[in-house]
Amino acid sequence: MSDPLPSTSVHEAVLAAMPDVLIRIGPDGEFREVLVPRGYPAASEVQTVRGHRIDDILDPDDTAMWMDRMRHCRTTGEAVTAMYRRIVHEQLSAWEVRMVRVSDEEVLCLARNVSDEEAVLKKLQEQNHLLKQLGSTTPLIMYVYDLAQRKNIYINRSLVEELGYDEAQNQAWGNDPLPHLAHPQDKGRMTIDMGRLFTSPEGSVVRGEGRLRHADGSWRHYRSWSTVLARDSNGLPQSLCGVLADETDRILLEEQLRQAEKMEVVGQLAGSIAHDFNNVLTTILGYAQVLVSNLPPGENRDDARELSVAAERAAVLTRRLLTYVRRQPREVGVLPLVEAVHALAPMLRRLMLNPRHRLHLELPRQEVFVRLDRSEMEQALVNLVINARDALGSSGNIRVWLQNVDGTVELGVEDDGSGMSEVVQRRAFEPFFTTKPPGSGTGLGLTSVQRLVSESEGSVSLESVPGRGTRVRILLPELLPGPPVSLPSDPLQPGTRLLVVEDDPGLRSYLQATLSREGWWVEVTGEVAAVDHALREDKIDILMVDLGLHGGQGPELVRRLRGRHPGLHILPTSGQETSFEGLLVLRKPYTPAELLAALGRRLP
Repeated sequence: MSDPLPSTSVHEAVLAAMPDVLIRIGPDGEFREVLVPRGYPAASEVQTVRGHRIDDILDPDDTAMWMDRMRHCRTTGEAVTAMYRRIVHEQLSAWEVRMVRVSDEEVLCLARNVSDEEAVLKKLQEQNHLLKQLGSTTPLIMYVYDLAQRKNIYINRSLVEELGYDEAQNQAWGNDPLPHLAHPQDKGRMTIDMGRLFTSPEGSVVRGEGRLRHADGSWRHYRSWSTVLARDSNGLPQSLCGVLADETDRILLEEQLRQAEKMEVVGQLAGSIAHDFNNVLTTILGYAQVLVSNLPPGENRDDARELSVAAERAAVLTRRLLTYVRRQPREVGVLPLVEAVHALAPMLRRLMLNPRHRLHLELPRQEVFVRLDRSEMEQALVNLVINARDALGSSGNIRVWLQNVDGTVELGVEDDGSGMSEVVQRRAFEPFFTTKPPGSGTGLGLTSVQRLVSESEGSVSLESVPGRGTRVRILLPELLPGPPVSLPSDPLQPGTRLLVVEDDPGLRSYLQATLSREGWWVEVTGEVAAVDHALREDKIDILMVDLGLHGGQGPELVRRLRGRHPGLHILPTSGQETSFEGLLVLRKPYTPAELLAALGRRLP
């Protein structure tokens, strides 16, 4: 058995093995002894305090605090732990100090340099603060999920609360609300995404998506990005982290864009069909009115009149189709509102698909006038009636009324259907907001109504009670109709040479026959090249041209001729335009009287 080491050697060995500096401090704060382990990195800094007093190093406030702590340690015998920090050469120097009583006059301090730990802690605090700031400002839901505890150990905000549920519901669902929120059709896909996450390579990010039920009954679309945060020694995931993004608005916007693209295609198709259809209607309407004028009173004349009425109704439907697909220009003017709503009534009644849904129309006997585009007014009223109809159950009533109160015109639509919650009422006029299922509504109905009314210096209001129905009231300033305006005329007398350019052979034949009977010298053609030939031969006084000629030849021809032949009278015709290049356009389908009036009017 070896001899024991001398006590001095043991003292030095223990000191060398310890990571701490030992300091003996007297009652007056004098550093009586400073023992520094060999190789200590801050030895020179520590050695400088030997022989000094605490008040030589610290400011008065800190000196008083440390002297009080040492006094407490000497008098009570309790060990005291404290932190000492100072800046040395622009670097933080941090020490953890533990004091123990040696005698009534001395304390022994064990001081450990924890500057590195302090720097790490400060860095972690800064990162934690940054994470909190990021979590509070980002629209994303950020989470860290511990698989062993089966709960989130960090989440910037509650998914359940974001979906509109209260804290009681959040508590009821506990740490795993997704089974209660996920759409039944998406649960299988979510399970597959979770399996991919567990088997993915280190650092992989797995993307997923699914629908979650909002408290108002709607489904919100969420997209997720997740990764494994930590694994055990066997490579099994221990914790996950990721983000969730509400993609509902983006998906709705994309759907609206697809719908808009479809509507553009439908609009182009409708414009093409309407062009040909208007040509046919013009022929039918013209011949029908010729028959009405030439037949003697009796059954045949009545049949011809019905044929004319049917053609006029078809013309109205064509205009509405063009308005719906936004191919019709706005025509804001003085609108006789009673007549306009009365004319729309048959279409509104046809919207009642269920025979137990009843439409009640209440119109005053005296006409009222407002400044509106007729087509937009019709579309707005149709939207309101459709919304009311969709709110009805198996049976119900819709009331449409119009009244004039002290110079203010009120147009209203009321139903006794399901009504709206306060949340829905607050968002009812937001663009693209709808409570209807996908494909059943665009969310633009009430928005377009509000835009139309505001542009006419009016207002619109909505009142609704859940289970009792909804009422929408439109208020518009009344316009007093002025005296009729007489248009100046400089008739082109019969015998005037007229060239008609139309690509529909039936319409060409009708115009040839009708205008010839009225004494006009008429030539008809479907070829643009015939116009230049007629001008060279000086055979025409007036050119009547269809702006809808195939290949866009009509507008190009009008522009070219106006530049080269400024004295030529030009009458454009169209099923869509009302004016073109400053010229009055004869709207198709037109009657023989409208045709002759346009030809007799002063032309630019």
